[in-house]
Amino acid sequence: MKVITQGTYSNTVRRDNAEECVSEAFLLTTDFEGFASLRYRADTFEITDARWAVHRAPDPERRGEGTAELLIGESAYIDDRRFSIRILPDYTYCVDYQVPPGGWEGVPAHKQSLQAEPREDVSPEWKQIRELFLEALRGAYQAEEYLVTERGMSSLIEYEQHWCALKPGYCRPYDPDNMPALELWPIHTGNIQHYHTNNLYNKIINYILLDEEDAMRALGVYHDSAHEMNMEFRIDRDGTILEYDTAAIRVPFAPCRELDHLNPPELKGKNIYHLTKREIGKILGGSAGCFHTVDILADITAALAGLVPVQQPDARK
Repeated sequence: MKVITQGTYSNTVRRDNAEECVSEAFLLTTDFEGFASLRYRADTFEITDARWAVHRAPDPERRGEGTAELLIGESAYIDDRRFSIRILPDYTYCVDYQVPPGGWEGVPAHKQSLQAEPREDVSPEWKQIRELFLEALRGAYQAEEYLVTERGMSSLIEYEQHWCALKPGYCRPYDPDNMPALELWPIHTGNIQHYHTNNLYNKIINYILLDEEDAMRALGVYHDSAHEMNMEFRIDRDGTILEYDTAAIRVPFAPCRELDHLNPPELKGKNIYHLTKREIGKILGGSAGCFHTVDILADITAALAGLVPVQQPDARK
């Protein structure tokens, strides 16, 4: 058995000062290192700064650091968003290299492809940055439970009532027939006894792909301040899912615990190379499953997609 590739997404949200929070996300893979951060007001969630960086990439011309100006003034609260991250233009085409002090022999002063404006046709590297900005938005959303006063509510119970009124059917436990008791979430997260004031939220998604000679094995872990879940797959050389398992190790509600080793049969026999996130969501997500298992499998399929020429030699013929 040997490691083919691995990767880690991480998101953390912190209180930076009395008025602002910062949500930061990074991705480390075998061939990519990228970062995105959103600074936003704790009361209105208005974005006051949006930074990105590509430090390592398949295309070295896409490396750089900068500001995503189009996000400034927008909302970091997902329900309020008017501007879609999915259309954020590619800023990697209009930033200089960060040349070290004193310069470096052989490094050009600027990129050969440097443009005056960000481009609508985006690079694979920028697609990763878009995903990192989405991670930062998700983190800000999760951290709202520690900004109750700033958001105009007097207590955790009032916040839970507000959330439940807005989110019937949001995910499996919030289906009208399974709606949890209001107090369960703050008890599960511990914030009814220990209310976060500086470090508000943390999340890591890991995946690793292993070569087992006759097949491949993929392991994925979703671990955040409220959940711990993992998925394991065995995949043959053409991408067909031979077997898989889901483990719900630390989850908030009884309907979530029912997902432990409860694996929909529709996934077995599917070709993992051809699965889109939308298709994964239909099988694993929505009221029948869990968004977090969708995230795990989507990251695994994205990692495998880059290995198709290596793992499927017939595709080159």
